[in-house]
Amino acid sequence: MNRELDAPIGSFESAQLHQLRMALKSTYAQRLQDLQDMLDFNAQAEAKNPCLRWIAQRLRQFRG
Repeated sequence: MNRELDAPIGSFESAQLHQLRMALKSTYAQRLQDLQDMLDFNAQAEAKNPCLRWIAQRLRQFRG
C-alpha cells in the first residue's frame, strides 16, 4: 500500500485503514461470520449488563 495512506500507529485513522485492509482480504463468508460474532457479543453483553441493555434499547428507538 502507498506510504501516503499510512496513518500514525495507534491513531483512529490507522485503525480504520487496518479494518479496511482486512475487510478487503476477507471472503463473504468471513465477513458474515464476523458480523454474527459481533451480534452474539453484543447480545451477551446486554444480557449481563442491565444498564447497557437500557442504553442499547434507547439507541434502537432513535434509529427507527
